[in-house]
This record gives sequence, C-alpha cells and structure tokens, in this order.
Amino acid sequence: MGKRASLIILLTASVVGVSTAQSNDFLDRLLAEEHLRFGSAVYLVTTASSAYYGPGQYDIAGGLRRARPSMPSSTDTPLTLGQYAHLLQSFFDLPEGIWYRVVSSPRFAARDLAHVQIIQGRAYPRMHLSGARALRILGRTMAYLEGEL
Repeated sequence: MGKRASLIILLTASVVGVSTAQSNDFLDRLLAEEHLRFGSAVYLVTTASSAYYGPGQYDIAGGLRRARPSMPSSTDTPLTLGQYAHLLQSFFDLPEGIWYRVVSSPRFAARDLAHVQIIQGRAYPRMHLSGARALRILGRTMAYLEGEL
C-alpha cells in the first residue's frame, strides 16, 4: 500500500476518534474484529459521513433507510462485503452502475466499488470482512471522494 493510502487511512482513523471525543477503544475493538459487525459498521460510516459532509449536513436516518432492506436486524450480526459496500453507497456519492440503479443490491454495490478500485483484492459480495479491511475500504472511499484515487 502506498504512503498516500496509508496516510488517508491514518487520518480517517484519527477523525473517527477525534470527532466523537472517544478514546481509541472503538478503533482497537474494530481492528480486532475478525468479522465486521453491523453496529460497528454503522458507527464507522456515520461518523465518517459526519466528518466528510460536516456536522448536521447529512441525513443519517435517510442513509440508513436506503441501506436497511439489505442489512441484518441485529447490531451483533456480521456483515458481508456486499452489505458494507451497499452501506457505503447509501451514505456517500459513489459511482453506481446500471445494475445497481435498477436493483440496488449488495451484490452490485460490491461490483461497482471493486470496479473503481475502492475495494481491492477478492470482492465476493457474500464474504465476511474484518474490521481492518473495512477501515481500509473506508479510507479508499474517502480518497475517492476527494479525487485522490
């Protein structure tokens, strides 16, 4: 991974910790998660969207409503890569392919994000992802939104 991508991940991680005035306990728990949990993903994405768009500038409830049909009902349920990609698509202005616009499913969200290199490596929509990989994907999402990817 390049220095720029590492810096973006580090900055994203620090924004998450600073913007919520919490200790690094959340990031430590997130990085230790072998399978990213739904609650952790929502906390991570909503915090990043607030930092990116500015406090009060984004409708968090609307983002959750758009993603909700494909999300689990419990916050402790592990997310798949496709569900995480769909959550990112719901919160950020990321490229949407023709099939995602028609069907709006986790499968096509993962395909679209892999196509623009936000998701690197294996991009099977039903595979589970770790907290560390989720943070890397979020860092690449921020880089894409800022025009650096």
